[in-house]
Amino acid sequence: MNSMPGGATVSDVERPEGKAPFESDSCTSVDDATIAAFLAAAPELNSRLPEIEERILAHFGSDARLQREIFTPWDEEDAVAQFHLRVVSEMPIDEKVDRLRNVLREEHELLAPVRPPLTIGIL
Repeated sequence: MNSMPGGATVSDVERPEGKAPFESDSCTSVDDATIAAFLAAAPELNSRLPEIEERILAHFGSDARLQREIFTPWDEEDAVAQFHLRVVSEMPIDEKVDRLRNVLREEHELLAPVRPPLTIGIL
């Protein structure tokens, strides 16, 4: 729970008893072995990923970098893991949102076949 009396954050709702946020078995993993295993099981995404990353960086500029993550919701019993590409950039949030929109619009043909297991976000 957060420190405000009577209040809770969204992440606190229905958290399994005794489970602290971001424990080692949390819903997000950046472990190279976990990411490699996920990509091995998703050959279409694996084959397209270098070009997807290259095009995202072309939209965001040379100062941007990408983080690969595997996300599995902890609160859904039959949840399917997703591959997240997180764009990290120092540009203002409005500009990041505009560039992400451009990526999704202009790179639709490249992204469409891998949309179910892939999400792209900004930080």
